[in-house]
Amino acid sequence: MDCDRGRGVLVAQLLGAETSWFAITVTLVLVLIVQIMKPALEKLGAGFALTSRPAFKIGDDIGVKDLQGTVLEITGRSTVLRLRDGRRAHLPNTDVVDETIIVYTTDQFRRTSVNLEVEARHSVTEVESVLLAALATADAVVREPPPRVRALGFGEDSVTLSVRFWHESSLGAASDALDQTVRALSSGLDEAGMALASGSLLVELRSADP
Repeated sequence: MDCDRGRGVLVAQLLGAETSWFAITVTLVLVLIVQIMKPALEKLGAGFALTSRPAFKIGDDIGVKDLQGTVLEITGRSTVLRLRDGRRAHLPNTDVVDETIIVYTTDQFRRTSVNLEVEARHSVTEVESVLLAALATADAVVREPPPRVRALGFGEDSVTLSVRFWHESSLGAASDALDQTVRALSSGLDEAGMALASGSLLVELRSADP
């Protein structure tokens, strides 16, 4: 009888050892699987986040890192952009989720500013009238909200002004508005006999949502 008990204890010990090794093996295999699948799971999670609670949608113009373009597609793995030069960029959704995203087409209009220095012999009011009249000739500049001119400060024998105007929010419309604005301002100042400080145009571009 004692012999039978001994055998039972031995069998239990062996089974316990086998069970322990089996549990350890299963745990190691699961950990290995999780590590292998982690990148794919992160991409799927990022894709789900973009599609379920999107900060942007297909057709929007956005900026991510140093890229600007139109969103063509949002898949489970990547966001596809058409860049301004016609190329396509496939951005991993994990990168998009972690980056600051600028959405240019959130609203119908957005604002751009052009800063310039004009000789101080002209009053701000006189220059403002000339600049606003010139902006009225730029078709890409919208009338509402109206453009404005703000005085930023004085330089040596010059005054710095900020010309702020609104345009359609897309990247293409912004480029057209900027081109037309710079041309119109240059022509308007020249016709009025107002010279830019030191004969140069100081341009600083800013964009802002309403």
